[in-house]
Amino acid sequence: MPEFWAHLHKSLRGNLTMVSWIVATVLASLTGPLGTYESCTLPHRLLVWGCAVGLFIMVAAVARVFVGTVLKLTDFSRSALATAVIVALGVGFPVHATNLMTDYAMVHVRIGLTEVMTLAFAAALGVAAIQYCLSGGLLPGPGSGSAQDATAGMPRLVQRLDPALRGDLIAITGRDHYIDVQTTAGSGTLLMRFSDAIAEAAPVPGAQVHRSHWVAWSHVTGVERADGKIALVLDHQGRVPVSRNHRAKLEARGLL
Repeated sequence: MPEFWAHLHKSLRGNLTMVSWIVATVLASLTGPLGTYESCTLPHRLLVWGCAVGLFIMVAAVARVFVGTVLKLTDFSRSALATAVIVALGVGFPVHATNLMTDYAMVHVRIGLTEVMTLAFAAALGVAAIQYCLSGGLLPGPGSGSAQDATAGMPRLVQRLDPALRGDLIAITGRDHYIDVQTTAGSGTLLMRFSDAIAEAAPVPGAQVHRSHWVAWSHVTGVERADGKIALVLDHQGRVPVSRNHRAKLEARGLL
């Protein structure tokens, strides 16, 4: 649970969350979807959509973190579907109950529970798809042809990182439910299992040399020995410990 609360706090504290809430609330209030333009005044619409959008953002954040840290679903299809189901339930029942009990909601529209849950489910899937496309560099943009060519040969793991951090893969470090990915462009953190990260490091030649460390052989520049312990020296700063049961891999490459 500490990982859950830490990741939830990180997800909600950014400026992007506040900006998204404000922009979505203003747009919905001005356009008045679901009949609210005809049945509500502008202040009423600001209150209605401010609460609705805020509830959606909060429930979506909780659902996304719950799916990643508790259910431990890291692949897009299963995690997006599970998140959307939780959002549909978490948004649908409160909105529908409020719609039935008070005039300070979409009572004039009389939207049913099924419609609310369907809209929330579709919106959650849409947001997940946009985030997936952006993180994977799948959306076209200026110079998209060259960008796709540049990432075509990159490991799937590197393509999960922010575009600014995509470089040659150097090392992977496991840390609880997270992994730290070091590339020639910098270091990023992803929420996924260490074993899955190693699988997505292909086709980069490398090996797991410790319970929580993987290295790319091309970035190993030497070996250090101290007090019976062995560590690999990397060309981009840093040293990676080698456990006894993985030393045979170094011997096979002539590093020992």
